[in-house]
Amino acid sequence: MLGFGGNITGFNIVNYFARNADNILIGKFVGAAALGFYSKAYGLLMLPLRQINVPVSAVALPSLSRLNNDPQRYKNYYLKTISLITFITAPLIAFMVVMAEDIILLVLGEQWLDASTIFAVLGISAFIQPLYNTQGWLHISAGQSRRYFRWGLIGSIIIVVSFLLGLPYGAIGVATAYTISVYAIIVPCMWYAGNSAGIKVTSVFSAVWSNWCAAAFAAAGCYLIFSSINFSEIIPIRLAFGFLCLIIIYVFSIVALNRSFAPLSQFMSILNEFKPNSK
Repeated sequence: MLGFGGNITGFNIVNYFARNADNILIGKFVGAAALGFYSKAYGLLMLPLRQINVPVSAVALPSLSRLNNDPQRYKNYYLKTISLITFITAPLIAFMVVMAEDIILLVLGEQWLDASTIFAVLGISAFIQPLYNTQGWLHISAGQSRRYFRWGLIGSIIIVVSFLLGLPYGAIGVATAYTISVYAIIVPCMWYAGNSAGIKVTSVFSAVWSNWCAAAFAAAGCYLIFSSINFSEIIPIRLAFGFLCLIIIYVFSIVALNRSFAPLSQFMSILNEFKPNSK
């Protein structure tokens, strides 16, 4: 118990310092103004994602632990869960990236407008962050907390190095370097975590690729629409119209990529499994 919990605590400590190293470096070497823009952009971006990831994790981790002795059910449950998360978060993040300036203006005000570029760049990293976070489920539910701690060390070193590489270019450089590092480690991260639970990395990405691609198509389509027409200057109307356009394109893309409406019905069935009264 102490050894298992100690490795998890070790991961949390290392991860905490790595995740806050960007704020320390920007505040020390770039300045308080840059840190303000960066921290506001990061906090605003993570707020809706936490509302999704935290409750899903609270359900998924104990469920996976109970299925540890049934490899096929374990695998199916994990793949369905990451499909659910990316189905929800991918279009949400795509919307935030495309409409970054309007979101900043509405939520924070014109004085924070310089944070919009940082917000958009970090949003690109957040696109795959929900999947990256699930690597902990696999290590912990499989009883491999030592591997979890090892990856915490490896991932944290890479992320902190990326902060240092981006630091000469200011807060936007740190955000860009971090985004690149997250994309660079996602495959080895999921491969390493999958080995803990007997899940191939190809199976992981097969479960989420269509959601990611559909969200990318939707973001591109929404951007082209707003680039080609002069729409209302009223920000809430612009955001509502942008969200509607993006969701429509996203749903059509999902259907087109899978050549079926099955993903939509599967999403509803998976969602029902996460209701509090589901068994």
